[in-house]
Amino acid sequence: MRECISYVHSTRGNYDMFRSVVLLLRSEGKEVTFEDIPKTWTFSIQLLEKVLGLREAFNMLDFIDDDFSLNPLPEEWDEANTICNCLKVIDEFVLRFSRRRGLTTNLLFPQACNLYKTLCDWNKSSNPKVVIMSSKMKMKFDVYWRNTNLVLAIATVLDPRFKFDIVERWYKEIYSEDPEKHCERIHDTLKEVYCVYAGSCNDSTSLASFSGDASSSKTYDTGNMLNPLGMPWTCSLDADDGKSQKSELERYLEEPKYRSVEEFDILGWWRVNAFNFPTLAKFARDFLAIPMSAARSNPTFNADIMKIDLVSMDPEIIEALICAKDWLQMPEKNVLEHGFT
Repeated sequence: MRECISYVHSTRGNYDMFRSVVLLLRSEGKEVTFEDIPKTWTFSIQLLEKVLGLREAFNMLDFIDDDFSLNPLPEEWDEANTICNCLKVIDEFVLRFSRRRGLTTNLLFPQACNLYKTLCDWNKSSNPKVVIMSSKMKMKFDVYWRNTNLVLAIATVLDPRFKFDIVERWYKEIYSEDPEKHCERIHDTLKEVYCVYAGSCNDSTSLASFSGDASSSKTYDTGNMLNPLGMPWTCSLDADDGKSQKSELERYLEEPKYRSVEEFDILGWWRVNAFNFPTLAKFARDFLAIPMSAARSNPTFNADIMKIDLVSMDPEIIEALICAKDWLQMPEKNVLEHGFT
């Protein structure tokens, strides 16, 4: 295909002949665009799509130009189209997340699962080139998946629209053999992490930092709350007066799911429900903010930060210095809605 483009642009006569072919096809009502094909070939998905759109034009050029002998065979055109469709899936996945800021972790789980399943399906393709290509892609994605799928799944459970349902359904799609084993791992890990957070639930700053308003710390100080028996509230999972008391995690999972709307402010939901689920709110605040993709680093900026004497500085100032670049790029809407200062 690269050679076909080079042939068309090699002489003025070749260009004019191909141009006439394009105009003839357009007169027959066919959509053929040639003007935006560059003279030099720098591969991209978009360029490959444009060349594939010229298939009929090159077929006609092959018919009328005796000097043109570069036209791919029909099966080669079909194969290129198949591979292009595969590459578009990857390209769209990357663009979807690289163009969005302030993306919470829960939103990546279904997309990552869909890509993982797609790569697995491609490995079963009857096209050997697709199998070779997808195998290389899957080897790289497997590393990402192993490192992130647990965090992605837990963050998705913290989405009140889905909770465990979406995790169980996707794992059945991905793991045809023993999906229950993988779901059980998520259950166990979620409980373990929750217990760690429950052990520090009396931290009076947890809810205030989630809401972005330090003045609300007294209102949400779990140490000043009383349980239904009039005793100081604790996050212990132990039995109370001989009766088992449900944890926040159990209550959250048992409550009806929030309606499945596409536009959903999950941080706002947890801010509103922080009083009912103080431990889970802190849990959600941390997990939903975990970045699942690597941003381009700025060596100069990072080097300048490392020159500062960090030992003597307040931890919040250190965090602000390191994170300021990303915070400044955050959409103003998110800053206003979620109270980040």
